[in-house]
Order: sequence, then structure tokens, then C-alpha cells
Amino acid sequence: LELAQYPTYVGLDISPEAIALCRGKFAQDATKQFLPVDAPGSHRADLALSLDVIFHLVEDRTYRDYMDRLFAAAEGYVAIYSTIEESRTRTLPHVRHRQVAEDVGRWFPGFVRLLDYEAGLPPPAAEWSNGAQFILYQRKHEA
Repeated sequence: LELAQYPTYVGLDISPEAIALCRGKFAQDATKQFLPVDAPGSHRADLALSLDVIFHLVEDRTYRDYMDRLFAAAEGYVAIYSTIEESRTRTLPHVRHRQVAEDVGRWFPGFVRLLDYEAGLPPPAAEWSNGAQFILYQRKHEA
């Protein structure tokens, strides 16, 4: 986020500690705000980003709720950085690998998958990343 230059940025997080950290770090940047994920109001943007989140959502309901909010927030695009292949092997209790692309295709037919980019992670993250990659989706426009 320090390297990105957006006209406005709204970061939503479940962790009060993460929100406080980001608010402190970007206190002098009026273009960025950080809110609890359940903050009142409709949060919509040209691009909805999900970076290093999905594989930490180990409960099915939490995962589905998150995906619903993520895609509802996107006016044009959704960018996801996550593992996308399901794995029954759980190396860490807070990591679950899912069939993200299949779920998006099934749950959000109003979006088209534009591209994938596999980003290699250096160790030790590679031990649990299981092939994390970027996926970009675009909202289909009505004809």
C-alpha cells in the first residue's frame, strides 16, 4: 500500500489491531481510510482487492460471506491473491486452500476471469503458500 497511488483507498479488516496499525502508518495520507469490515454503509470501488486473506478463512460460512462482500464491493474489477487449488492437507490450523476460481465462476456469473499470474514466494512463505497467485476478474457489462 505504501507503493500504490490510488485517488482514494478504503481498507476493511476484521482486526482492530490491523486497523489501528494502518491508521497510524498512513495518518498523514488523507486519501486512505481504514475501517472495520462490518462498518455501516455500502463500500463500493472500481477495484476490490483481496490480498493474503482467502486462505486464512477456514470456516465455510466465513469464506462465503467474505466472497459475497468482496464481489458486491466491486464496480468494475476484483483482484485476488490467494491459493486457488483445494488441498486436504492442512499444514497450519489457520490456512485452508480452496478452489477459489471454481467458486467464483459458480457464485458470481456476472464476472469474467481476465488473467492469472503465479507469483513465486520466497521461503518460508512458500512452505504454506501452495502456489498462491493473482487472479483478476472484471464485471460483465449489460448490453
